[in-house]
Amino acid sequence: MKKSFLWAKALSIESFVVFGSLFFLFLKKKNLTWSLSSYKKNRPILLIHGYLHKSNVWVYHGNELSKKGFGPIFTIDLKEPFDSIEEHALIVQKKVQSIKDETNQENIILIGHSMGGLVASYFALHLAEKNFVTDIITIASPLMGTKLAKIGFGKGANQMKKDSIFVKDLQKKILDEQDINFYHIATKTDQLIRPYSSALIGNNLDRQCV
Repeated sequence: MKKSFLWAKALSIESFVVFGSLFFLFLKKKNLTWSLSSYKKNRPILLIHGYLHKSNVWVYHGNELSKKGFGPIFTIDLKEPFDSIEEHALIVQKKVQSIKDETNQENIILIGHSMGGLVASYFALHLAEKNFVTDIITIASPLMGTKLAKIGFGKGANQMKKDSIFVKDLQKKILDEQDINFYHIATKTDQLIRPYSSALIGNNLDRQCV
């Protein structure tokens, strides 16, 4: 699992800047998958996009992770960007069930960028079957909120505000969770998650990368 964590880190922040979120909003292909037959025995991975993004933001990451032997890899398009994180998590619940039906696997790894990390965490802690989600990797996710959420719109943006009731409750549940492995990636150059340390929770340095 640590190997996939390190690859997710290497492919994370830099490539989001290179491709640009606005570009991906206009791509036609959605819900991309990398599901080669040789991957059938592997744990599936679901990539969950962030606020104002679509599943196409993961094109580069999915290709690179697939080349490294990870997969099957799935993506998802969340609801409208102004919906709540709980509403997004319900969409993830349906997607995860379809992945389970397709792969016949009893476990899954979730990787979420920005708000997607909050959605992944909320789903795993509140909606998922026990022990089904084994690992969650969050990439630049405002796990402790972000000061810049105040300029966003909608329920989700309000929930991502610094020290909101939602993020405080989620923080506690993540720290108390014993069965799911959480890994957090942050960057000091992040201009949206301010301070950048808001993307990190806990003191386990083996599961944090900056």
